[in-house]
Amino acid sequence: MKAINLSDIDIHKMTPDDDIGYFDCEDEDLNEFIREDALNQMNAKISVTYLCQYKEQL
Repeated sequence: MKAINLSDIDIHKMTPDDDIGYFDCEDEDLNEFIREDALNQMNAKISVTYLCQYKEQL
């Protein structure tokens, strides 16, 4: 197994500028939450969503 270089990882709070249209974690409920609900819940101060990118891939 190849080691992951930590400098290739970016973890940040989700923003409206994040391109999540291609996000697919093979869990349709989570895909729907990320695409449709996460920002609304953050704006309503219900939850906070963080995204992890590895080499520009969510």
